[in-house]
Formats: sequence, C-alpha cells, structure tokens
Amino acid sequence: MKPETPYKRKPLRGLWHKHFFASLPSTVAHNLSNELGRRGVRQAVETAFHPSKGDRVTPEMISDLVSALVEKPFQKRSDEGRLTGEWIVYAKHRDQNYYLCISSHRHGDDAIAGNIRTVCCREFEWLADIMDSE
Repeated sequence: MKPETPYKRKPLRGLWHKHFFASLPSTVAHNLSNELGRRGVRQAVETAFHPSKGDRVTPEMISDLVSALVEKPFQKRSDEGRLTGEWIVYAKHRDQNYYLCISSHRHGDDAIAGNIRTVCCREFEWLADIMDSE
C-alpha cells in the first residue's frame, strides 16, 4: 500500500491519511481501472480474441483475458506498492495518532471535512485548531 501522507489542500490540510486495502469489489475494480487505463480493456479483449487464434472462443482465450484484465494488473500494482484502497483519516497530536474516520475515494474532501468537523471536533477540542491553522 501507499505510505501515509499529509493532506496538502484545504479543507483537510493538517490531517493525514493512509490507504488500506479492503477486499471489496469496488476497491479491486478501482485498482484495476487505474492500472488498465482508458484503452486497457479493449486492448486485452482484442489480444485475447485476435482472429489469428481462430473463430471459436476457447478456455485458453478466456484464461488469457482474465489474466490480462485481473491477475496481471493487480499483481503489477501490488509488486510496485501502488495498490490503493479506502482511507483512514487521522490527526497527529502530542506524538499520538487520533483516527477520525474511514472514507472512500467516492467522498470528496469537503464531505470528509464536514463529517470530521461535525463529529470529531466535538470529541477533540484541539482538532478544529489543526484544521483551521494550516
């Protein structure tokens, strides 16, 4: 997984996040989509079912397609430490980490910050200062 990093832009500047991998279809799909890019699926299908391989779909063709669409891209991202997942959002305060929420890529920074302000700033009075001072 990617290393922990601070948020650099408002409204989350001053907080940190760490990716974690959740074995959810949406997380796997997000990683595969990132790796394959815009034309990756089309290229994999064209290669797996190339006319030179005959006019009938074989188990080998299906295996090649699955490997090109799922196995290889996922393994490549894993080997390169580029798997992404959901975010654990936290604050660093007095040499301790305070875990504030888990969020997905679907949520925007404004929504995450709003939830943290609504819930977490009530629990940790110092948190609003961190979010506002950066």
